[in-house]
Amino acid sequence: MNYCKSDLEKLNIFALRELAYELNVKAPTTLNKKQLIDEILNITTTPNKKPSKRGRPRLNTSLYDTKIEKTDVKKEEIIDELLEKLKQELLNLL
Repeated sequence: MNYCKSDLEKLNIFALRELAYELNVKAPTTLNKKQLIDEILNITTTPNKKPSKRGRPRLNTSLYDTKIEKTDVKKEEIIDELLEKLKQELLNLL
């Protein structure tokens, strides 16, 4: 995956953009040919550089699950309390 600058200069802009997409260069369609070559060389010559992740990050659903469980428990407690109060009021009426 090591590219030579002279080899990259021989490629047209569309081939450079395609290569940039594969290397996860950020917004390769907005860069000109020289900028694309520089970005590709930076990515391929920098050791252990992780490519940027594209797209929206995933939601941490475990946080939402615990919130739902907590609210369900609270709802059940409230319902139980209301039922007890109703029972007591009915017993008082009788």
